[in-house]
Formats: sequence, structure tokens, C-alpha cells
Amino acid sequence: MNVVKKIFQFFSKNNQLKRYHNSEPLITKIKQVFNSIEKRNVEIAGATYTPPHSSQVLVYHAIGFSMNRLDDVIHTCEDSHLVARLVDHINHLKPAFIENQHDPDGVCAGTLVDVTLELEKLIDRSECEEE
Repeated sequence: MNVVKKIFQFFSKNNQLKRYHNSEPLITKIKQVFNSIEKRNVEIAGATYTPPHSSQVLVYHAIGFSMNRLDDVIHTCEDSHLVARLVDHINHLKPAFIENQHDPDGVCAGTLVDVTLELEKLIDRSECEEE
């Protein structure tokens, strides 16, 4: 019994992932990016595409996908790398997500492109502030 306990302790110690504390202002800023893109793209999809309701739903799905990817990467790295890791994570999982959407007009894919471009601008701005 003692050997089993030691083995369990060994593996539980060595398999713990380091958790980072990410600042609330940064997470809030990322969520604001998502919200502004959602608002803008819902208006565009509603005014441009037919039927507007299903196109707007695709925008909501893309933003929800992005929010879930944010949840995946929070606490996995320092603030200085969080946005870049989020962009990489979204880009890595985007093809599989888009494949499962009925998106003939590219609304969902376009929304994800908007998300990654705005997040990259956020990276550029934070690098300028550091200099």
C-alpha cells in the first residue's frame, strides 16, 4: 500500500501544470475586441446576407468559438504571450470549426479573420507600449 501511495504522489507532483495569473484588464480588453466585432458583424450580416437571421447566428457561433478558445488559453502563459497564444489557438482549430458550419457566404470564416486581425493589432499596440 505504501508503494502505491508513493507512486501516486510522484505522478501527481510531476504532472501538475504551471498556472499563470492573467490580468483582468487584459482579459477584459480581449473580450471587448470580441464584443465590438460581434456587434459590427451582426449588423453587416443582417443588412447584407439572405437570410439575415442565419448569417447573424454564424457570427454568434464564431464569437462563441473565440470565447471558448480564450477560456482554453487563460492561465496557460504569461500576459505577454496570452494574445499571441490565443491567435495561434484560434488559427489552429479554425479549419475544423468552419468545416462543421453551413457557411456558404463565409460569414463565420470572415468573423474569425476579423477576430485574429484585431487581436494581432492588440499585440502590436502592446509591443509599442513596452518600447
